[in-house]
Amino acid sequence: LFAVFGTPPNAITSMRLDVLKVPNFFPVSGASFLYDNPYVFTFQASYMSETAGMISRAVKDGHRSIAVVYLANPYGWDCKVASSKEARRLGVKLFPFSVKKVQQIPQIAKEIAKRKIEAVYTAIPNSFLTVLLESMRNFGYYPALYAEFYCRVADALATLGGETASKFPTVVTGRFLPKLDEHYPAIAWYKAALARFMPDESPDPSTFHGYIMARTLVDILKRITAYDPQSIRKGAENIKNLDVGLGEKISYSPKDHVGLTQVFLYRVINGALVPIKK
Repeated sequence: LFAVFGTPPNAITSMRLDVLKVPNFFPVSGASFLYDNPYVFTFQASYMSETAGMISRAVKDGHRSIAVVYLANPYGWDCKVASSKEARRLGVKLFPFSVKKVQQIPQIAKEIAKRKIEAVYTAIPNSFLTVLLESMRNFGYYPALYAEFYCRVADALATLGGETASKFPTVVTGRFLPKLDEHYPAIAWYKAALARFMPDESPDPSTFHGYIMARTLVDILKRITAYDPQSIRKGAENIKNLDVGLGEKISYSPKDHVGLTQVFLYRVINGALVPIKK
């Protein structure tokens, strides 16, 4: 299997991999159950890695109290667990708020404002985030914002208008892959391939994601001598320091099928994503 898209399809397929003895390469999901499955080889960083990076960034920005607003499902729980661990490691206060329905959001915003929590990390759908930001505006409280990738925080801020959006002192979001205007070898490889084979197509984050995963899979298969499922799995476990053009190399072993762990962080400034350099 390759590039199974989304957490629910991966949850179902992963339940059968050990029965069918079939490896699953590069699921398009950051769900934690994929990162310790003996038949799954991941490419992108996990939701938990992204969350830990966000909480660490908030602390580096000087915040000592952080709310985490998370969806009451496995995706949100991954983010909540990772934020709790990272906040405890860094010695800052964490205030968790679980949400099932968008109608709960105004009350959560009220609690955050009442407690004067300095920063808010969100792992909720864009529609929920928009309501959260509108509620913050209604309470006249503007904390620093740290939003998981799928929240699409820049879009949510755009619905508020520039004057309101500018009142949030800090806005940070993460991406599993860098923006296409950055200088990584993988981006240059992708643009060259696009120009050669699909000259009428413009660079796009989705096709870049597909390209770099496919290229990496080809690089792995070139190093494998037999192509039955068990040989592919065992061969992949011998991959060491594979350069995927993103600054972090991939290595696998029988006990470690985790690919990339880095997440690319950006500040949202006037609607634009500005890279945060380490």
